[in-house]
Amino acid sequence: MSNAQGPVTGSSAKAPMCAEHVAAAFDALAPSWDMGHGPWSPRSLGFRLRAGLLRRIIQDRPAPCRVLDIGCGTGRYLLAASAHLDQGVGIDISHAMIERARRHADACDRAGRLHFEVRPVERLAGWRHEPFHLVLFLGSLEHIAEPARAIADAARLLHPGGLLLAIILHPRHPLGRRAERSVHRGTMPPLRLIAPEHLEGWAHSAGLAPAPLTGPEPVRRLSWWSVYAALNMLLVGRRILLFQRAPQIAGGAA
Repeated sequence: MSNAQGPVTGSSAKAPMCAEHVAAAFDALAPSWDMGHGPWSPRSLGFRLRAGLLRRIIQDRPAPCRVLDIGCGTGRYLLAASAHLDQGVGIDISHAMIERARRHADACDRAGRLHFEVRPVERLAGWRHEPFHLVLFLGSLEHIAEPARAIADAARLLHPGGLLLAIILHPRHPLGRRAERSVHRGTMPPLRLIAPEHLEGWAHSAGLAPAPLTGPEPVRRLSWWSVYAALNMLLVGRRILLFQRAPQIAGGAA
């Protein structure tokens, strides 16, 4: 699978994606974002389940664990997992979202462990930073103009053996089609839905292989997260995909 943008699907794929428009849309949503998507919102159950999955993935990894959240919004997922990681970095194109994420980190006394900055995903290439053990695209990939490039750039930031977790809205699910209609009406930020098989192709081209949702553990726990992933896809159209960079064979520091 090539890294061309052709695999992005859906009728919204015909519309141009402009970073400035995406940033402005999320700036406008920032004041009410947590009320609609955070841990005390009507979507709180989904938030808490995804945060639980994130904590489980982190806990199953050997220390240390540095996490990069791309399109972090108000930083709620990093905050939810902050007790289990060594360093969390959240980047977003929206200044208003990052301002709120920083305030949340200060309020929770996590500013020393979590860092938030305004950084367009196009500036991942050449970013000088310690490698990350986990990179997240939690609903953000659909709002990126060049998702294949974003996956490739994120893969280069991974430590050998590191993981990339993506949650995407399936283009053939009714909620995916409703999201596209909302974009056309101007009631939702610009997006292009992505078929899971195309994301898998981009990950393969970036040197990433599919990985199970969790590491070695009791069968009952693995079964729970497998059931959750299936229900998440069935009920809300969200596909959960986890990929891993090849481990380093010998040498290298954590």
